[in-house]
Amino acid sequence: MKKTNSHIHTSIFLWIAFFSLQSALAGVPYIFSAGNPISASQMNANFSYLASLIPNVGIYAWGAGGGASTGHGYTSLGGPGGFTSLLSISIPSGTVLTVVVGAGGTYYDVAASGGGYSGVFVGSPSQANALVIAGGGGGAGMIPNGGAGGNPASAGQGGSASAGGKAPTVSAGGAGGTGSGGSSGAAGTALTGGGGGTISGPCSTSTGAGGVSNCGLGWPSGGGGAGYYGGGGGGSVPGDTAGAGGGGGGGGLSYYSTVYGGSGLYMNGTTGSITAPNTSSNRYASNAAVGGNPSGSTTGGNGLVVIVTGGIATTFTNTSGSQTFTIP
Repeated sequence: MKKTNSHIHTSIFLWIAFFSLQSALAGVPYIFSAGNPISASQMNANFSYLASLIPNVGIYAWGAGGGASTGHGYTSLGGPGGFTSLLSISIPSGTVLTVVVGAGGTYYDVAASGGGYSGVFVGSPSQANALVIAGGGGGAGMIPNGGAGGNPASAGQGGSASAGGKAPTVSAGGAGGTGSGGSSGAAGTALTGGGGGTISGPCSTSTGAGGVSNCGLGWPSGGGGAGYYGGGGGGSVPGDTAGAGGGGGGGGLSYYSTVYGGSGLYMNGTTGSITAPNTSSNRYASNAAVGGNPSGSTTGGNGLVVIVTGGIATTFTNTSGSQTFTIP
């Protein structure tokens, strides 16, 4: 069918609008006028920008599980890590992502440390640079279980009403549990779980890690799981009777950003169960994110991160430091 002048004018207008928009996105200034026609180099700049966006990048992350406790004949479960995914995102080719995979919490004396977060960042690990974070599970106290890591509505508190470390909110770390005869636990902070309380004060935790319980002081409590904000450490309650020994740590907070578009999803386990969330996913690997089990391995399962580009999956497991991935 023959195009009319009206159709031709409309097509030219749409192409001008398209190129002007993409020029702005690409950082290539373009002002159209009768004396400034669209050049070949301008067209190439716009098409190069569009080609640089890799659509349908997918990120899957499981936080590490908190450790279990078998202290003084009592048994308590570590909290499982949370799960976060961000799918169908478009990230410019050449973007360097930093990947952190959390370590499972470990048992010490009468309590256990919290699990580390697993996350993907554009640049160095920080809240401002975060694309995806899956919160770690809280470490167990002598009696109470550790809290499950998870989404903003469901990150778990340690399993004791007063001594258990509290779950974080969307704007702050979880408060430490209240000690009785020992110290209260430390509050969670950005990317870091709160240390468990002891007879002499709360344990100090390295930035970005699950809360510590194994700091060599008496009657430690469960450490909080790390996350976008960490869970609080449990409070210390010295003694060998039921209800003593200190609270479990709160679970860490999960997070995702849609700065590159896409669709995000949170899933979390349950405080009082070691089962990791979303184990039916074909990206899941055995034992990832499970809570520590006093009847098996008291150490929580390490975290897991999977990045999918162009249908190819790259799997990241726990190492001593961060790892990098460049968008092809």
